[in-house]
Amino acid sequence: MAIKLTERMKSWIEGAGCHICLASPEGVPFCIAVRYCRCLADDVVALALAEDEFSAIEPVFVRNPWIAMGCSGLGSIRAAYQFKGVGRLAEGLDFDAVAGEATDALGEPPARIIYVDLKELYCTKPGHVAGQRLDGMSYEELCRFEADLGWKDNCPSD
Repeated sequence: MAIKLTERMKSWIEGAGCHICLASPEGVPFCIAVRYCRCLADDVVALALAEDEFSAIEPVFVRNPWIAMGCSGLGSIRAAYQFKGVGRLAEGLDFDAVAGEATDALGEPPARIIYVDLKELYCTKPGHVAGQRLDGMSYEELCRFEADLGWKDNCPSD
């Protein structure tokens, strides 16, 4: 199913960063915080990782590139979503398109950039909508879903 992130989702992904989780083929989870995330398209998120961050997930990533993501910090409450997709390493111009801005934000050049092609979207807000799969909704339905839950705020800027 196609995913089209709302402007609010993009704000929280980019503003709060994300925690990501990968699982080994045996089901063992590996999770890290990603400090710099950028939405490149309605269904693609770039994750800029330092060498130590990437090395923590590399053995799993090369065997199973599926990534689950959730907004970090206050975003885990105010933008209670789980985004799932397939990661691929960015190289050449794709790497360069994100590296400069990521370097400014991180204070160091990223060692690796992963592009996540989003495939699934779930709500993680407690209550009657918990676990609801949202990637079958149109963009307009997603915006209405957020409004019906009273979610109107974007990520606070620094």
